[in-house]
Amino acid sequence: TVVNPLGSGVIENPAINAFMANIARFFLQQDLLMPTLATWWCGQEAERQYVLDHLPELIVKCTDRQFSSKTYFGSLMSKPELAEL
Repeated sequence: TVVNPLGSGVIENPAINAFMANIARFFLQQDLLMPTLATWWCGQEAERQYVLDHLPELIVKCTDRQFSSKTYFGSLMSKPELAEL
């Protein structure tokens, strides 16, 4: 049996990728050795607008894994599906 400490699941959240470089600098006082994938947190206006403008090129993931773990592949979606998303 493997047990993770409370709160460890937050590291598995895809939203944290948008902040990983700053987190590493804060806690480790150094830059990441490898960059993370480009990630935009849609809770910020400029980033949300970028995502909306580039949906056909992006992969969109929900951050609430308990509610929905569906992944949206913009390149595979129709125009109506993109508009709904």
